[in-house]
Amino acid sequence: MDWFLPVRSTGQRPATVSVLSQSDREAVGSGVLLPRARFLTCAHVINCALGKENTICAERPAQETLKVLVHGPDGEPHACTARLAVWIPPGAANGVEWDGDLAVLEFVEPLPAMCGRRAGRPWRRGSSFARGTAAGCTPPSPPLG
Repeated sequence: MDWFLPVRSTGQRPATVSVLSQSDREAVGSGVLLPRARFLTCAHVINCALGKENTICAERPAQETLKVLVHGPDGEPHACTARLAVWIPPGAANGVEWDGDLAVLEFVEPLPAMCGRRAGRPWRRGSSFARGTAAGCTPPSPPLG
């Protein structure tokens, strides 16, 4: 993914996830780590990873696990398997062209210790903090848990 800027120094990079094509293992998208061994990506990235011709397909994928790479702060990739936990499909609703388009996946195996750091920076005085809930216009996915 050459559109990202280079990391300034080893060990300073936040951990990220590359979602891989399940056919050729090439990266088709990325994600950010969340608490409790989960990560957030776009639903259309999951569709692309599964080789769906229509990447904005709203149907929840039948294949629930994917191969991904977790890139730790050292930049080294770690192969992992992740299971689809939340599916908010892409598509138009209420006049919004890209309503939804979110997916949360949970790692099947424990992450390497060095990958446990989430993307982002520590909160400091003068910083902003937002808390929100992802929702779509479709029936909710089963609760995380």
